[in-house]
Amino acid sequence: MKKLWVFLFFFLNVLSNASAQFSQSIRIKSGEDIYEKLAREIYLYPSFIKGTVFFKSGKANHASLNYNLLHGKMLFIHPMGDTLSIADEDSIKYIQILQDTFFFNKDYLQLIKGNNIVKLALKQVITVVDQEKIGGYGQPVPGGAVSSLDVLSTESQTFRLDIRRDLILDKRVTFYLGDSQNRFLPANKKNLLGIFPDRRKELINYLDKMDTNFNNVQDLIRLLNFMKMLK
Repeated sequence: MKKLWVFLFFFLNVLSNASAQFSQSIRIKSGEDIYEKLAREIYLYPSFIKGTVFFKSGKANHASLNYNLLHGKMLFIHPMGDTLSIADEDSIKYIQILQDTFFFNKDYLQLIKGNNIVKLALKQVITVVDQEKIGGYGQPVPGGAVSSLDVLSTESQTFRLDIRRDLILDKRVTFYLGDSQNRFLPANKKNLLGIFPDRRKELINYLDKMDTNFNNVQDLIRLLNFMKMLK
C-alpha cells in the first residue's frame, strides 16, 4: 500500500506540469517477455484492490478492481477466480477505488478535481507507437519486414509482433471537463463553452483576463475554482 501512495504522489506531481495529452514512452526490448513486461505497465494499480461499482439503478457491487490501460477497461476478479471486464458499462454511475473516483462516458475517466458545477478528469491508455528492427550491431532500426510471432491488441489497435524488434508504446493521459451530470468532453475552450452555454459570458471574460492554458493541469484547476464561485 505504501508503494501505491508513493506512485500516486509522483503521478500527480507529473500531472502538475503535464499537457492535455501527456505521454510517457515504454520500450520493450527484443527478447524480453512482452507479457511479463506489460504486466508491470498495463494496470493502474500494482494489484487488484477492493472497490465499489455504483449503478444508475441504485445498486452497488463490491469487487476487487483494477483499470487496464492497454484495453481501456475496468476489470474485476470474479468469485470463481476469473478476471473479467465490467459489462453494461453505460449503466455505471461511478466507481470508487480507495480515494479514486471513475466515471464512464464512452471511456473510463478518473476524477482529478470537481465541484457541483464542473469536474476535471483524465483518461489513461497505452498505445503501440512503433516496432524497431534490431540491426547488425544490436541497435534498433525502424522499418523492415515483419515476421509474425504473436499478436498484441490494445483498446483500438491490433499489432503483429516480431522478436527481432523493440516494441515502442506510449502511456497517454488526456484531460476532460465535465458538468454536474457527468457528461465529459476533452478539455479545450470550445468544449468548455459548449458544456456551459449559460456561463458563456462569465467564462469568456475570465479567459480574456486570465492566461489559461488548456494544456496545463494547474490552469484547469484554477478554472474549476473560478467556476465554483459562479452563482
